[in-house]
Amino acid sequence: MQIKLATMVYWVCLLWAIFLPAEWVLWRGGVIIINFTCSGIGQYCDMWVFDPDTNCISFNCINNLLPVPNFSSSDSLFCEKQCIDFTDISQNNPTSWQWTFNGASPSTSTDQNPTNICYNNYGSFDVTLVACNQFGCDTITKNNFITSYITPLDSIWFTNDTLFALPAYSFQWYEVGAGLIANATQNYYVPLTLGNYYCITKIQMAANQHRM
Repeated sequence: MQIKLATMVYWVCLLWAIFLPAEWVLWRGGVIIINFTCSGIGQYCDMWVFDPDTNCISFNCINNLLPVPNFSSSDSLFCEKQCIDFTDISQNNPTSWQWTFNGASPSTSTDQNPTNICYNNYGSFDVTLVACNQFGCDTITKNNFITSYITPLDSIWFTNDTLFALPAYSFQWYEVGAGLIANATQNYYVPLTLGNYYCITKIQMAANQHRM
């Protein structure tokens, strides 16, 4: 039977630590250090230093109990002047949270799941989450996680019997009561009946409604 040297050293150190005086044993973030007195009062020398394998989950290592921060949002691509929500999906049971929302209002939060975070200007923005529990804290920053596009001009007009929308990437015309109008996907539409019409356009993946 083969036994990992690190495992053997771990148990030797652990048993030794149990029977040594408490002042001889130090814990440094999951590393057991057995000390013995050197020359000079109150001085210590490191006699054993054991650094556990990072995969030693069965030993319940402190490093494996630190939070692993992560999050999601209700949206990440939208037109400016929109508000969204964030959800904490961190691992290892964090008990406190510190959020930073660049370019948003509010720009910070200590809620686990912040809501109504508003981006009133266009651009790309980072989001940072610091998650903490009794063992410590860890941080994640998602660069350019939020992209807020310029809101297209809200305008349509008509000439004679035809409705027109501003130039865009795509178009879809609707009638308020009837809903989507099939095949009405040009920047213009000729109404066949009296009604209230509007057009949804997309510009660089940003949607906006133009109503008439």
